[in-house]
Amino acid sequence: SDYLDYIIQSIKTTVGESNTAALELFIPSLHNLLNASQATSDDTTSPRVVNFTDSSRTRVSFLFCSLLSAISHPSHPALLLLDDLQWADTASNEIIGDILKFNDENGNHGRFVVV
Repeated sequence: SDYLDYIIQSIKTTVGESNTAALELFIPSLHNLLNASQATSDDTTSPRVVNFTDSSRTRVSFLFCSLLSAISHPSHPALLLLDDLQWADTASNEIIGDILKFNDENGNHGRFVVV
């Protein structure tokens, strides 16, 4: 429970509370995790379709990298499991590429493993 509280606080601090709503479009269960103390009747597990512009793709890449930075550490790496990439659109593939570059840059190597 203490570690989960640490992760939640790390996400809010690193990503920024105002930016978590954008990530919740892609990870609906993130809303439930970050707002566990608030009762809600909203269905936050429904899939969403998101259309990208160049600037929004850059922002989403930054937010995903921030999220991975918040939840991982070289001594406790996160596992990012990617499946069915043959169905991914161009924007999603570009975001995945940005995440892979982030993992190799700025001392982030080993923070997460992509499979």
